[in-house]
Amino acid sequence: MRAKTGFGDLPPAYRHVLGLHGIDEAQWDAIRQAQFRTDEGGIYVTPDRIRDLPDEVILPTVEGRIAAARAALKVDEAKSKRTREEREAKLAEQTGEIVADGRRRLEMALLRFVADETNYGLIEVDARTRRTMTAGDRPGTVAGEAIRFIGQFKGFPVAFTQRVGGRVLYGHRKDASSLDRSAHVGSLLAGLTMAGYMSIVVKDMLRGYWPPRDPIDPETWGAAFIQGGVTGIYGDFLFGSVNRCGGGLLDTIAGPTTAEFAALGEVALKTRDAVIGKVTGQEAKAPATEALTLALGNTPFVNLFYVRPTLDFLIVNQLCNAISPGYMKRQEKRRMTDYGQSTVPYLGDRQLLN
Repeated sequence: MRAKTGFGDLPPAYRHVLGLHGIDEAQWDAIRQAQFRTDEGGIYVTPDRIRDLPDEVILPTVEGRIAAARAALKVDEAKSKRTREEREAKLAEQTGEIVADGRRRLEMALLRFVADETNYGLIEVDARTRRTMTAGDRPGTVAGEAIRFIGQFKGFPVAFTQRVGGRVLYGHRKDASSLDRSAHVGSLLAGLTMAGYMSIVVKDMLRGYWPPRDPIDPETWGAAFIQGGVTGIYGDFLFGSVNRCGGGLLDTIAGPTTAEFAALGEVALKTRDAVIGKVTGQEAKAPATEALTLALGNTPFVNLFYVRPTLDFLIVNQLCNAISPGYMKRQEKRRMTDYGQSTVPYLGDRQLLN
């Protein structure tokens, strides 16, 4: 979309991003002259097309290097015609190498631009993130294995903080005003909050809850603010004593493996109390529901987003209701009280049929 626009007419923020990847005005003008790739009406600037650019297009991007080579060979200081011709021949040879290298550098600059900006849009854990999390401790060592054990499933928030958070705080233009910087941060927070609300709506729909949570209710946006990851895991403990998965602070810090073993230990202790209660006459309820939840949480493929809702509707809810009579009604009542939602069948009986 920007390829037909001259460098001076580009938005300042876009020129800044190009500069972060080493693309200046001369390189941008060279990129614009590439034979663009078309696909189903779309026009794409792909790095491989840089290889086909003629030398005269690359020359403006390496003028400084050619001038430095000319000065190093002292072409203009030659006192004889023969010496000048020899030096000019060497300069021509070096110029060809400089142009070829300039073409390669231009292709690499465009590759960096595409690859890095894609990685900013689709966050993945890379070598930098792993180095930050492990502090350089190698696998197989006590420290290395311990920090990898604790760091399970924490790679994404670290990568997000480094890339998105780092660019928001430190990647702005030098001439950017305080208002522009604040707007950048504000747009990020607003976007994450909106994404959090959409995530809540989609999850509720998959679980059969309707209608969507009230978008006017401040509590809804508070939940969306946390769900969007604006505050990270710290937001869970800022507004409650457990995280969004029900784990405590120590379990969250120590990692999911510790949390699962802790949950297994609680189920074992409650089962022990139930068995002893039958002997001593002191009634204690067996943790059948907790055991079922723990088993489902650790069964491969069961918790996929396209599997779990169907499994809940067909099997799990009935099992929970059989284990704990009235389970579904209690869930329905709690959902209606907290969010004004009911399950889809209830909505159909009360509204759709009317």
